Amino acid sequence: MQLATAKFAKNDLAKYPFLKETAEYIKKLDLKIEDLTNPDFAKILERAEERVEEAILYTAVSRKPRNEEVEILSFPVAIILTVGTENSFIKKRYALAEAKQAYNDMRLEPKERILAIAQNFGWKLAVNDNSEIPYEFKLHFADYLRNTTNLREKKWKLVNRLLSSGNVYLTRNEAARLLSEEIRRHIEKRLETKELPKFPPKIMETAEKLKKLSVE
Repeated sequence: MQLATAKFAKNDLAKYPFLKETAEYIKKLDLKIEDLTNPDFAKILERAEERVEEAILYTAVSRKPRNEEVEILSFPVAIILTVGTENSFIKKRYALAEAKQAYNDMRLEPKERILAIAQNFGWKLAVNDNSEIPYEFKLHFADYLRNTTNLREKKWKLVNRLLSSGNVYLTRNEAARLLSEEIRRHIEKRLETKELPKFPPKIMETAEKLKKLSVE
């Protein structure tokens, strides 16, 4: 019997701010970039700056679940700040840090939540219903190959995997790890810009401050 995918609650949107559902939630709030210079939004800008700073210094992004609204809104603002640095190292570092934290969260999630996140990226992931195969999930090999390109450990090579009917079998940890690769690439794509948009001075000042951290 196949499990139904879980729906995302507000605390999930705070943990996984890259989801389509989070983007839809933010869109309804109609937040403008100019609003970020308003003192009412100071906590959001502060948290966004903290996210990028943690990524630069520690390749990590801590979780602050007590204020879900700030946590949700600080992610797109952190994206803006990272873009504002115009620094490829910071962009890669930020995407990696968010992906690493997502992995830490996902590997503790129930199967339904893993399925829901995978579905968000259009993955063909399903729960393994064959009791004779000791894995929790099966993933279409095309999704598998796309997300193991940068993984160097031998265990990720397709020849070392259990492959049946076009599906690769995975543990929960492995599914979370591959999803974190998808998340990293997704965030890196969001950080790509051919030309720097015109951001408010306060945003650019913060971005410049963060930029200096990468050379210290």
